Amino acid sequence: MMNRNLAFLLQAGLWGVAVTVPQASRQMLHSGQRLTLGARVGMLSLPSATTGQDQLNRIATNGRDRILVSEATTRELLVLTGDGRLLSRSSLLADHMASPGAMAFLSPTTFAVMDRGRAYVLVARLRSDSAILVAHGTPRIGATSGACGLNGTFVVAGLEGTPAQSQDILHEVDAHGQVVHSFGTPLGGTDSTAWAERLLLAPSVVVCTPARAVVTIASQVSGKVRAIGERGSVKWTFAPPHFIPMGYESTSRSMRYVWPADSLWDMVETIFMPAPGVVALQVTRLLGTHPDSALSVSTYFLESQTGRLISTQADLPLVRAVLPGRLYTTGKDFKPASLEIHAFHWGL
Repeated sequence: MMNRNLAFLLQAGLWGVAVTVPQASRQMLHSGQRLTLGARVGMLSLPSATTGQDQLNRIATNGRDRILVSEATTRELLVLTGDGRLLSRSSLLADHMASPGAMAFLSPTTFAVMDRGRAYVLVARLRSDSAILVAHGTPRIGATSGACGLNGTFVVAGLEGTPAQSQDILHEVDAHGQVVHSFGTPLGGTDSTAWAERLLLAPSVVVCTPARAVVTIASQVSGKVRAIGERGSVKWTFAPPHFIPMGYESTSRSMRYVWPADSLWDMVETIFMPAPGVVALQVTRLLGTHPDSALSVSTYFLESQTGRLISTQADLPLVRAVLPGRLYTTGKDFKPASLEIHAFHWGL
């Protein structure tokens, strides 16, 4: 049986450079800063945890005081407070979507969810902390993966049409479920003969910086990171050192993934912003095709404006979401039945 990561890749479908950083920027964020976990202040337990199957599908926060959780087994949508208190649960996703995927808030109360299995996006609003359907659309985007909110639009990472035809990797979807803008050259280039590499590298995690209208996107398989402006310009790039990618073999009609000889490989699992001006990237080291958890987790902290590496850490759990003063973590577990809520501090 394929593992969770490979199955996800098959459903979905600028290298590291030295960066010159102005002196003023060097003073903004000091090297050596790190993320320190404080006391555990709560636990977010998923209602279907007794099934023993995959529980957490997607999680999104509004940046203030609300959390959305999409459950994997039931496709239920949970609305929770920042401390993990359940406010409501609904069948909104199960009623409209075959495979709920990328999810993000567009405003403190409006959010969108992309279906992984077909071209369908759902836009909903929180009303008295209950999720209400607002609109839906059928944007022609495939191999969708990460998403974030950028100035009222839903930015989705994915391919337009077929892998051979796609010219952009990021797509802005409006509150009516329609694509209004696409930008960002896919990793693997735009040559139609590079379709296999584009499909391999398409699954990505993203984070938006609305104040700068920039999306930071990290290919989960290659580890390559790029900060891309709304007009498609690449602001900076980064590649985690010693990253072991999964490879592939392709013909004109098919593609298959190839594991390293020792079956050890890396994947970018999460991306988040622990503080203004800081982007954090977490890379997991995996073994073979059936990992239930990571062998290790490496966290890289980058200056969001320049891509400069601030520091690295090897002692953090996987961070699934962030709210002011709170981190939502799952250890190294890929099949969590709950999330721990920790206070945290960013600094020296």
